[in-house]
Amino acid sequence: MAYVEPRYWFCSAFSRDFIALNAAYTHFNVAEGLYPIGWLYKDVQNNRLQGDAVMAGVSYGWHFIVSPHVSFELEAGVDGGYAWMDRFACGHCGSLTDSPRKWFAAPKAAVNIVVMLR
Repeated sequence: MAYVEPRYWFCSAFSRDFIALNAAYTHFNVAEGLYPIGWLYKDVQNNRLQGDAVMAGVSYGWHFIVSPHVSFELEAGVDGGYAWMDRFACGHCGSLTDSPRKWFAAPKAAVNIVVMLR
């Protein structure tokens, strides 16, 4: 996965609140497994999906300083993207059944631990 997230800090860098834009690209190959939100991944229970996705989004966050070298951030936002993939009949083998393409949107929530190396 390649991911980039430039930020605009409203006060000063690494202090208080910020807004971030992000962009990402990933190649995936998923099949059979236990997922935390099973109803969301029904397509993967009896199939294998292999493909690529591009995403972009925006988020808002707050930076909390714990010590001069350690801090953490709370961040929330939304990402949207496009995925193109091949669907195979079973998890480890099987023939190609179709090649769907999908637009998607996903919420983003993160707790980031930041360590300053200076």
